[in-house]
This record gives sequence, C-alpha cells and structure tokens, in this order.
Amino acid sequence: MDQIDWQKRIFKTSIELDITLRCNLVCINCDRAIRHAPENADMTIEQIKKFIQETKELDYKWEKLKLIGGEPTLHPQLDEIIKLIKEFHKENPQCEVQLWTNGYGEKVKKILEKLPKWIIIINSRKEDNRSAFVPFNLAPIDDEKFKDCAFELGCPLLKNCGFSLNKYGYYSCAAGSTVDRVFGLKKGIGSLKEFLANESWQSQLKEYCKYCGHFKHPYNRKWTRKEKISKSWEEAYKKYKIDH
Repeated sequence: MDQIDWQKRIFKTSIELDITLRCNLVCINCDRAIRHAPENADMTIEQIKKFIQETKELDYKWEKLKLIGGEPTLHPQLDEIIKLIKEFHKENPQCEVQLWTNGYGEKVKKILEKLPKWIIIINSRKEDNRSAFVPFNLAPIDDEKFKDCAFELGCPLLKNCGFSLNKYGYYSCAAGSTVDRVFGLKKGIGSLKEFLANESWQSQLKEYCKYCGHFKHPYNRKWTRKEKISKSWEEAYKKYKIDH
C-alpha cells in the first residue's frame, strides 16, 4: 500500500499536554482508552515545571500548546497549572495556548467560565458519550490490507496534533501514548532533551502505529458511534485489567 511520509510534514512546534486521564464522559472509541482502561493519571506540578524549564534551557520555540486529557478541567490542581502556563506564555508570547474540553456538565462549565481570556477554549460541547469518533481500537496489524505498511512513517496526526507529554513521558503523539499505556510498552521518554536530540519519537512510531486506528486515516475516514475493537485490543484490555 502506498504511503505518504508524514515525518516530512511533522508539526514539531506543537505539543499536547495530557494533564489528566480523568473524564466525565468515557466516550465510545476514545483514543485515550478511558472507557476500557480508566486511570486517574494526573501530571504533577513538578512535571509541568520540568517541561517549562527544559523548554527554556533548550530555547525551544513552541507555536501551540494544548492542555488536554481526559477532561483537563478535572485536574485537581488546574489552578496551579494555569499559573505556571501563564508565566510560560509571558516569556513565549508566540505560543498559542489552548484548552480542549468536552464542555459537559455544570462542574466543567463553571470552571471554563473562570479561565483567563488568553487561553483559547476548544469546546466540543458534547451532550453524552455517543459522539462519533474514528474507531481507535482497530489495529492495522489485525487487517490483512495493512500487513506491508511502513508503520514507522506514522500518519497525519503527526502533522495535525504534534508531540505529546503526559504523566509517563514524551511521545510522538497522544494516541501513541495510549498504545504505550494499554499494551504496557513503557517507551515514554523522560526528558525533552533526549526526546528531541535523538529523535526518539521516530522509534516509537514503529511500535505504536501498528496498533492505532488513526493509522488508517489516509485510506479509511469512517467516523462511527458504534464501538469497534479488533483482536489485538481485546487481548490488551484483558491483560491490562489483570496487570493494572
């Protein structure tokens, strides 16, 4: 199957901070796997500080920083995180700061109302957990048509979403971090310097993309409200529930 080399188009100046995996909706086909592999995995204040400090030391210029989850407004220390990001934003005015939310429930809505104006709110305004998603849990390796794909090339998420950082480290993308967590691969990178200097994110792609439903995007853009799970994910979830 012909592929586009998305690494040539990768958006290296954008990063998603998955500050929490807490969520109030647990949507079907969510690519954070919160429905089948729930975990209150919160980034710590120390991790946020380390990210900011490393960015400063490396003089790395982010153009877009997204606070995301899970539902980011449910992080128990969101106020402290906002204060840190505010100082970061003052020193990096070129960086657009966004917060991605499902906008669901009174608690979330009240928190959103109090957020400072310099944060751009991306609100999907969900009313329940039946929103349409691309089925993330359809592993390409479970599909004969994708057996010869070069998984190490990645998919459009590299360009559209950028890098990812969560409680467990840095990743090529946030969907890849979910694969890492559920399959127990433990390949998150602990420092921004190592992640960028050795381009460790490239080696992650070969491990993650073969399990990720987003990898099918260039060829199969089918959004659905029906849950779909292939064999590899069924086995991974069963093991996760036992081991976790």
